[in-house]
Amino acid sequence: MLPFLLFFLSLDKLESGRSICLFKNLFGIECYGCGITKAVIASIQLDFIRAFNYNKLIVVVMPLMVYLWIKEIIKCVKTLKSSYLYRNIPQKSC
Repeated sequence: MLPFLLFFLSLDKLESGRSICLFKNLFGIECYGCGITKAVIASIQLDFIRAFNYNKLIVVVMPLMVYLWIKEIIKCVKTLKSSYLYRNIPQKSC
């Protein structure tokens, strides 16, 4: 559900705010994770060039996230399917 919500989030609003990165705020330099949230949102919005400009590691992070999202969706569908099938099995009465 989260990827669908992130599609509608405005990146311009995130860019105007102050960084929440502790490392950047303490030392004044960006860490390896800086910009990854914006990069993920840009990727979900299919703006891959902008995502790559935010953080180069998006080429590793995004495929892993897509894999995990698909895996979770399959797990939920299987759980719903099995609970639905279990519910429709006629119960024997004594």
